[in-house]
Amino acid sequence: MNDVITTEKLSKRYKDVLAVSEISLNVRKGEIYGFLGLNGAGKTTTIRMLLGMINPICGSSFINGQKVHPNNTSLWKEIGYLVEIPYSYPDLTVKENLEIIRRLRFISDKTVVSSIIDRLKLTQYANRKAKNLSLGNAQRLGLAKALIHNPNILILDEPTNGLDPAGIYEIRELLNDLAKNQGVTIFISSHILGEISRFSTRIGIIHDGVLIQEIDTLQLEELCQKRLIVNTKDNITAKKILTENGFSVKDTSSEFIEITDNSAINQPENIASLLVNKGSPPSLLNVVEEDLESYFLRTIGMKGDRL
Repeated sequence: MNDVITTEKLSKRYKDVLAVSEISLNVRKGEIYGFLGLNGAGKTTTIRMLLGMINPICGSSFINGQKVHPNNTSLWKEIGYLVEIPYSYPDLTVKENLEIIRRLRFISDKTVVSSIIDRLKLTQYANRKAKNLSLGNAQRLGLAKALIHNPNILILDEPTNGLDPAGIYEIRELLNDLAKNQGVTIFISSHILGEISRFSTRIGIIHDGVLIQEIDTLQLEELCQKRLIVNTKDNITAKKILTENGFSVKDTSSEFIEITDNSAINQPENIASLLVNKGSPPSLLNVVEEDLESYFLRTIGMKGDRL
């Protein structure tokens, strides 16, 4: 696959804060690249540099092999973008806002406005002023602006902010269709791993301005840790039995026994047989897999189960 978006040691500093440090990434044609990080990790700063909105202190970014800089305006014909807040003219309606974008994009086909309104399910709000839209519908309007000219590349910063579960699903299906059936390359940032992992083909994790990992989405399940949870009437004795038979029993604050050996996780029935034969039958035997959010927090060196 050809690389559509490339950065080379892209860095940005704000006074004493190094917001982004030597980010080098590659996004391939037709790929949905999920750019994942906590709020303040450097996602938006990276996207602003990708779009030429701010200048890096060092490093470069390229789109379709062309270097991004303020004078290279031809690049924007192929790109749709939504960055942070979906700004609109507050006293103009949804339809009027999109009509302005149509003219700015030099799109001669006037029907594109009604088409994109229908596509983003904004028909009933077409004549409502932008300032009176809900957060979710304001986000839809921002996406409509990004998509009105049928771009080959989409760069989206937290595009599902404010959307309800049904809206998130609709946007996810829309982006899936654009990538799989129309070959659109999508770079999408988020702090929600569970949502991004549902449709991204590759994920980059940024933390404190540093790209700490890039993985194919299919690898995620393999990387999530598993453990076998065991409980008996006498866990002290059970731990001794398991240790004497070569199993790694993890010391935790939990009242249960945790075993991390792959042999035990893959064949928990052997653990059950061992404990029964030794007179310490289990009352609980459960294989627990780390969820994706926990994996993310472990990867960036944080504990807990919430972002």
